[in-house]
Parts: sequence; C-alpha cells; structure tokens
Amino acid sequence: MYDIIVVGAGPAGVSAALYAKSRGFSVLLLEKDEVGGLIKSVSHVTHYVGLSEGESGETFREKLENQIAEADIELKYEEVIELDLKYELKKVKTRQNSYNAKAVIIAMGSTPKDLGLENEKDIGVEHSALGLDDEIEDRIIFVAGGSDGAAKEALYLSKLAKKVYLIEEKDELGMIDEFKEKIENSDNIEAMTSSKIVSASGTRDKITEVCVYDSNEKEEKIFENGEDEFLIFAYIGQAPNTELVKDSLEMSGAYIKTDGVKTSIPGVFACGDIIDKKIRQIATAVAEGCTCAIEAQKYLGY
Repeated sequence: MYDIIVVGAGPAGVSAALYAKSRGFSVLLLEKDEVGGLIKSVSHVTHYVGLSEGESGETFREKLENQIAEADIELKYEEVIELDLKYELKKVKTRQNSYNAKAVIIAMGSTPKDLGLENEKDIGVEHSALGLDDEIEDRIIFVAGGSDGAAKEALYLSKLAKKVYLIEEKDELGMIDEFKEKIENSDNIEAMTSSKIVSASGTRDKITEVCVYDSNEKEEKIFENGEDEFLIFAYIGQAPNTELVKDSLEMSGAYIKTDGVKTSIPGVFACGDIIDKKIRQIATAVAEGCTCAIEAQKYLGY
C-alpha cells in the first residue's frame, strides 16, 4: 500500500509527486503513455521560469523525467482503467495491476479536440508538428485555432511551410499581444477570423481540397490542391480526461469541481487540466500539483 498515488505524469502530476516524495511519503506515479502530458508535443515551451533557450516540448519532457528519476519516485507506465475512491482506502486499478493508497491525486490531463470533420481520421488532422519537418516543408498549412497555443505552432510551422493559414472561428484572435505582433509581421502567415474549416478532401498523404466557411461574408472559400500539398493542424482546445471519475466526484460540466484542489471526496485531490478553473498554463498546473501534495499531507495527519 502507498501513502499517495498520483495518476498522470504531466507537469501537474510530476509536481505533485515531487512534493509528496519530498515530505517522506511513499508515492506511486502512474502514466499510461509518456511523461509530460500534452506539453511534450508542443514545438516551443514559453512563459515559464527556468526554461532553456529554445526549449521544446521534448526537452521539457526530458527534464521532468530526469527529476522523477533523481527524486527516486516510483514511476510505472500503466493505464488506469478504474478508480474506487469512496472509502478511506482508495483503490486504483490499471490494465496490469491493482494498487491501494491512503490518498489519491488525480492529474490525468486532457486530450486535444478534433475539428469534427466526417473524414478527419482519413485525412490525418494533426495535433502536433514535432517530427513532421519533412512533411511540413514547402506545403500549405491550415492551422485551426486562435489561442496562444495555435499561435506558437503557426509560427513554428511558418519557418518550414510555404504558407500558413490561421483559421479562427471568433471575430478576433484570442492570443496575447506578443504572438499577435509576430503573426502580423510574418511574411507567410495569413490569419482568417470569423472562419472555420468545414470540410476537406483527399487522404493523409495528399489533401486535395480544403473548404473554409467565412461567417462574416457568408460564403465558402475553396482551396484546391493544384501543385501544392496541404496539411491541417487543429489547436482548438482540449477535453478533460475525466471519464473515470465523472460518476464518483462532483463535477462542473466535464471538469472536476474542487475547493482549491480538494474534490468532493476526502483524500482525493485534483490538479491541472481536469479541474474547473479559469487559467490553464504550466505555471498554474505545477502550483496546483504542489498544493495537492501539501493538502494530502494535511489529510494524512503529518
């Protein structure tokens, strides 16, 4: 039995595990995929203290992984499929094993949202540009989204692509001024607001047509392939990974409702993208992870 089990090894979960371990607790950190969560797939990590110059999602992920190892935290790559949290002894079941803990910290993160196109899987809409440099080079790229994340990826893609169209449904781009200025000064990024990708034709290897609906002009704009090859990237937000707890914890829509980081069940804490909050940044996720560990310490009576 463990004192604390942390589910999810993104920035929030790793922070929680580090702070819990530092307080002398026996900690198990469970991760179904790779350390880092969604941050591992971004081209450029920004606006967080202590970053190296040119920090990518992959280099940031490696730092988290190294911290886990240096702190001697037990990390297991197992997918959690069931959480029984209602009793004092919490049970966590993975595809391989079952574990018990006195407290559980949930940091299961989120999943990128799809565009909702009928043939989305067939044409291979991407959510990360990392590792795709050869495919991006000299292509025309469509980036759906107008947030900071969409802006960062559009700027990265523009270094390789022939042209980048930034497609935003709202009337204005929702990114910070720093990114707006960079996009306005870019030679090969064109922002299309009040617009939405409504269909695309072709295959993963060759998208032949992209249809963008302009809600202001009330018309569809058709981009046809010709000699150019298209790629589509979606950065339109994330859906919280709360399927396992939506029937056992008090929820606020799709998100876990918390009092700070405390959930509706004593001994169960939550942090990061899965909780109902206004700000979703690495800095807030890491702070919440720290707070989870401290609140778990209080709950355990130490």
